[in-house]
Amino acid sequence: MQFKALTLLTLTAVAAAVAVPGRVEDNAIRVFTEECKSNGQTVICCSKTTLKGPLKGKLNGADVTCTTVPSYVLAGNLEQAQAQCDGGLGCCSNEVIEGGDVTGSSVFVV
Repeated sequence: MQFKALTLLTLTAVAAAVAVPGRVEDNAIRVFTEECKSNGQTVICCSKTTLKGPLKGKLNGADVTCTTVPSYVLAGNLEQAQAQCDGGLGCCSNEVIEGGDVTGSSVFVV
C-alpha cells in the first residue's frame, strides 16, 4: 500500500512538472491581469476585427475597439485570449475608460 501511494505521488509530481504548451503564456496573461487589477485599473479586451465596442484607439500600432472585462472574470489561457481579444489585452485607468480612447494604454499582445 505504501509503495502504491509513493508511486502515485511520484507520478503526480512528474506529471505536474512536464511542460504544457502555452503554460508560460497563460501565466503571463494571469500576471498582467492581476497586476492591472491590483493597481486599481481595468482590464480591457480589444479586437482588430470586430468594430463594435465603447472604447476605441490604437494599441500596438493597430486600430482596435475594446470592451472592459469585469473585475470578477479570471484570466483565461492564451487560446481563449487570442480568440476573444485578437487586438490584445489592455490595462486602463478610469479616466481612459471615461474618455473612450485607449491609445497609449499598456497592452499585452496575444
